[in-house]
Amino acid sequence: MAMWRFALIEAPFGRVGLLAGPAGLARVLLSSGTESATAARMQRLRPEAVLDPSLLPELQHRIRRYLGGQPELLETPLDRAGLTPFRWLVLKACARIPHGELTTYGALARAIGRPDAARAVGRALALNPFPLLVPCHRVVARDGSLTGFSADHGIRLKRWLIDLEAGRSATFARRERACTPR
Repeated sequence: MAMWRFALIEAPFGRVGLLAGPAGLARVLLSSGTESATAARMQRLRPEAVLDPSLLPELQHRIRRYLGGQPELLETPLDRAGLTPFRWLVLKACARIPHGELTTYGALARAIGRPDAARAVGRALALNPFPLLVPCHRVVARDGSLTGFSADHGIRLKRWLIDLEAGRSATFARRERACTPR
């Protein structure tokens, strides 16, 4: 039987969980929880998964650098199991949004040849299993406002990631209600 493994990376907002199996990275979890709570969430996703701190070491290194404010190319083979062709098309298009740039749901819909599918694009991104690698935080509403972000901390984390990529230094106050720029 193929081995499912997960790793946990310390992050300013809590933890980044990486879950991988035989077909590649299956899930990225942006968690506000403690190490043990995040590990439990990872095991609920795949009960047979075991903690392996050495999982995907280059990706872990790049995620740490990214969270430290360095532009990084976050790539690794992705497990597409359970993704519809439409969702995969949306995720691939989203993955091409350059570091530090924003686009809208409508522009992403046009980019995939479905100009009337902005809401469907939004739904596909709400189910994004690979945040950071597929940077759905870079997609905003037509008027530039920030809309949903399904990771723990929601829109507050989305704002922090956008500020991080824009070079606006910010600390993430986990227990407070605000992300305060320095």
